[in-house]
Amino acid sequence: MQLLGLIDAIESTLLDSKRMPFTHYLVVHEKTVVQMLNKLRQLAQSETAMPRNLRTQSSDFQDRAPIEQPPKADPAKKDADEYAEEVLTQLQIVATRILRQVENGRKQLEKKRV
Repeated sequence: MQLLGLIDAIESTLLDSKRMPFTHYLVVHEKTVVQMLNKLRQLAQSETAMPRNLRTQSSDFQDRAPIEQPPKADPAKKDADEYAEEVLTQLQIVATRILRQVENGRKQLEKKRV
């Protein structure tokens, strides 16, 4: 779910970017897009790391060796941070859509005035 929200945020950022006249190029805020791509990369890595961890634990179980657990972070804090990130991403998507609607409305008003 968080992955799709992040993809939507990237799409909204690209759709709302200014276009270079007479080209198909966009002017985007590099730092914003790079930050979103880094978050996307982290999510993808965590998703692919899970099956690898399961295979490792499975082989450890077959060898009947004890599995050492890394020190655990506070799960409530991690869950709260993930939830906050997801809510903020969804809020950004909604705000971007509203802003796009406002801009489209103003463009239509300008067309009527001409």
